[in-house]
Amino acid sequence: MDTLCVNCQHVGHSIAQCPAPLGKSIQGKTGAQDDQPVSEEYLQSLANPRDELCQRCAEIDIINWLNEDVEDEMAPDGEATNRRGLENRQANMKLWRDLGPLKSLALRSSCPLCRMIFRVFPVPAEDESLEASYFLRPVRAYNRHGQSLPPGPQAEELGRTAALYVSVESRHGSVAGVAHFFGDPKALLVSQSEKTFGLSNRNPAPNHPACSVRYRGSLCDLDLLRTWLRVCETEHGELCHVEWSEKLLICKVIDVEERKVVPCPQDCRYTALSYVWGAVEVKPGALEGRYLPQTIEDAITVTKALGVRYLWVDALCSDQRPSPEKMEQLRMMDLIYSCAVFILAAVDGGDGDWGLPGVSTKRAHRERQGREVVAGAELLSTLPSLAHEIPNTKWNTRAWTMQENLLGNRKLYFSRSQVMWFCNSGVSYESMDDATNMNKFMHIPDNAYDVDPKRLRKLYNEHPELRRKYADEQFTRLVDMYTPRQMTNDSDSLNACLGILSLLERAVLPTGFVYGLPLKEFPQSLRWIHTNKSVSHESLMARRRPSHPSWSFVGWEGMAVYTNPLILAQGEYHDESVDAVVSYCDIDGQCLLLDGFRFKLEVRKQPFDDAYIPGTDVYLGQLQEGVASHKMTLPPGVFDFLLIERFRFRYGPDRPIRHTLYLLMLEAQDNGSFRRKTMVRLYVEPGIESQTEYIDLTKAREKVNLT
Repeated sequence: MDTLCVNCQHVGHSIAQCPAPLGKSIQGKTGAQDDQPVSEEYLQSLANPRDELCQRCAEIDIINWLNEDVEDEMAPDGEATNRRGLENRQANMKLWRDLGPLKSLALRSSCPLCRMIFRVFPVPAEDESLEASYFLRPVRAYNRHGQSLPPGPQAEELGRTAALYVSVESRHGSVAGVAHFFGDPKALLVSQSEKTFGLSNRNPAPNHPACSVRYRGSLCDLDLLRTWLRVCETEHGELCHVEWSEKLLICKVIDVEERKVVPCPQDCRYTALSYVWGAVEVKPGALEGRYLPQTIEDAITVTKALGVRYLWVDALCSDQRPSPEKMEQLRMMDLIYSCAVFILAAVDGGDGDWGLPGVSTKRAHRERQGREVVAGAELLSTLPSLAHEIPNTKWNTRAWTMQENLLGNRKLYFSRSQVMWFCNSGVSYESMDDATNMNKFMHIPDNAYDVDPKRLRKLYNEHPELRRKYADEQFTRLVDMYTPRQMTNDSDSLNACLGILSLLERAVLPTGFVYGLPLKEFPQSLRWIHTNKSVSHESLMARRRPSHPSWSFVGWEGMAVYTNPLILAQGEYHDESVDAVVSYCDIDGQCLLLDGFRFKLEVRKQPFDDAYIPGTDVYLGQLQEGVASHKMTLPPGVFDFLLIERFRFRYGPDRPIRHTLYLLMLEAQDNGSFRRKTMVRLYVEPGIESQTEYIDLTKAREKVNLT
């Protein structure tokens, strides 16, 4: 029996006969002819010129089907962005091809289209029913990558030339997906089209030749990479222009022709490497002796091949010993990466000796691409896009690589599946034919961090009121993105984000930062809190990094967020105002001097965390620690609190005024200073704001030292 099982990924039985529960892999004997899961190598070994389609696949008429017209499922239409895309999706459903219910699904290993469908078939969910119907769904190639075209006849005409990619979907998954991603068609479509296939660019559909699937060999096509760079430098204009900075003259770079580290020359054209170091060290003389870690060696190869003379690699170009020069370079990371011709991002592998996939094959082997021939036409499986592949890499979990990724204007991502190009004008994939350039029309994927100092300075000269709002948004997003990441040395928790902080300082926060916080302009930035989105009570626990102060997020390991924007008055309520804000005074080493209101509160658990004036029954309101879903995470007792700010508002124009206090819970030290324990919000009980006991809390400011 030559049936391929889409559940356990073995050959020899259908899913209805599979010994494994739905959505579960199995170990040991399966009862199949071959006890090993089906590999791409095995599938390609089955291909035979005499292969014929099974009856179901013959009726699909795949080649002509891929020449049909499909509507843009991410078509923008102003504020109701999701409406038109979802309407188009509904219209496209008439083209979907039914595969039948799971219980009767039979994919034959002797049928080339069955083999291709098997490659892209999603593993059924654990709660999936064998009665669930599955179907083939076509989408425009650029939609699959999370991209869209703007309204207008020229873009629409170009969009209709885009190749169609095919995914497999269940009716249950389709409905559940719409519900889960409602209002976000991009996330829905990207999620549903992780695995697809389409016609090869060697034999594209006559009506849809653009963006056809391109075959990717075991080694990357360096000519293609050169083309991407040339097009960006000659056609993309100001948006992708890389500016030189004279400050870089103090840096060192690798001369890839002479294989030696040299002072950075004037107007230097250089690339920069972003990779996971791991435990691999660069030994003295390795550059000249040609025994560098493989990733660095491959970066030299690509840099030379693309016509760039110099390369910057931190392990070779930065002093790794503590020194003033090292700190100066750490603060210049924004310039080092933003002024590079492009960044080489080694997103695959766990250490510096892994290599760049597609450049060397010592360790970094690339996944094989699926290919089949149907009716004389080549079908190819697509490879993971940026949105699918990058989030799941070790490279994407490291603290240092975040700023390296965000600061570069152009990036070459080397993954285990393909090379991908990202610049400010578009995205290109090794596995997608981009001879028809759609990038100039595309709404490119969000770079997640758009801070261009030159553009922002111009914007704020015209609209100065926007600067603080934008600074608030960008800084709080930085903390949210950075703090979940991992690092080997606790002492690097500030150093690894100095580049982005320097960029923010140049762009929107000219008063700078104090241990990562913009305290001079936003002293309320002290009210960050730890969280873990998958946990409730234990989420508020985090490990201290004693090398840094307790009052900054860099002094702790774990994800930190802001429960509210730094600027609380956003117009969401009526009569909004903020007062009693703590003031920044000075910093002495790690000791922060503040001016604000400090007072004691008693926490009683009844069962929630209620705040009282100590020694009395004067109830002030409920306390909530950070983002805890239950207001019962604090220990009982009397504690010191520092008021960061008070938010006043009304729920309606005729409703009573309400108060919310943002507080730091403190831990007293022997020297009279305090350490931060956590951040809480006190939701003041209506009516208490006029009582003397409450008013006295903010009667006299005092100097407070935090360490």
